[in-house]
Amino acid sequence: MDNILEKRFYPALHENFFQSLDFTNALKKIGWKTTQAESNRSQILGFAPKSFPVYSELFPRFLVLYGPIFSGDIDSRELDDLLKKLCQGASKEGAVTLDIRTPFPHHYCNGVFEENGFHRKIEGGEYSALTDLSKTEDELLKNLNQNSRRCVRRAIKFDVIVKGVEDESDLLNFYNVYAETGRRRGFYPFPYTFFEVLWKELEPKKKVKLFTAYCDEKPSAIILNTFNGEESVPYIMGSLNEYWKYHPNHLLVWHSMIWSKDVVGSSFFKLYHLPKKRNFDAEVDYYSFKASFGGKIFEECAFYEKVISNSKNFLSNSMKKILKSFVINRFTRVKPM
Repeated sequence: MDNILEKRFYPALHENFFQSLDFTNALKKIGWKTTQAESNRSQILGFAPKSFPVYSELFPRFLVLYGPIFSGDIDSRELDDLLKKLCQGASKEGAVTLDIRTPFPHHYCNGVFEENGFHRKIEGGEYSALTDLSKTEDELLKNLNQNSRRCVRRAIKFDVIVKGVEDESDLLNFYNVYAETGRRRGFYPFPYTFFEVLWKELEPKKKVKLFTAYCDEKPSAIILNTFNGEESVPYIMGSLNEYWKYHPNHLLVWHSMIWSKDVVGSSFFKLYHLPKKRNFDAEVDYYSFKASFGGKIFEECAFYEKVISNSKNFLSNSMKKILKSFVINRFTRVKPM
């Protein structure tokens, strides 16, 4: 396992997660727009959700989608040149900020980013937990910590059922749980059409798989699993508070892990966006949950942000507070058909 992690560790993420899964096309269909930076080795993707077109046009924020940019030792001069070109491209597009997720840990590149006016975003999500799926199912179960094993068994005892999304009614159930999770945790939800595109276009290609857990025949938790080469990665998870006592989340992750191993043939299962230290009182259960499935935790990436326009950033943040309050408090679920 250590050798495998070393190969992935530096500079392993040379192929962008979103591009490799054709997520770019799915995002375009819900209103995102792309623009090519001066460097042809990367792509800037602008966040422009159709739900807030005026806001997005006034205050576009851009993030970088990596192609195979770094395929050897990191060259600081090459990185410096690339960052300058990306900033120029974002500025021409009228961007408020430029966000970059590096394909390597921060200590390899921090100096170059700081010299170009970026600051590191300490989001607590730079680590991942990687599980080797070459083990038997019994070995994988033993690899879970004691609490997670107990929760998986209790969910089965409570007759929690995991079902793949097979029709539009299933997709609506999936989205309702996701939307409710957004309200509870305070994030902007992707529109329904995003999941519709993934389900109709990427699931037949075995790029994604959508699962919903049902308690007493009612949708209670969801997981969107993505498949990238040898890796299986749960990209989105969500659940309803009233069903937590039945442990549908634990069963979903376990089901996804075994399904990835047996049906897709994945070699690794990765739970990403973990912190090194769990200092977030409100989030401790969320991160402990991901760390409880026995994966080897390693530092995978770093997040950087640069403000392109200070005045726009001030106005944008002011408007964002108003919009966020509206979204969280007034966002309504898609009604079942």
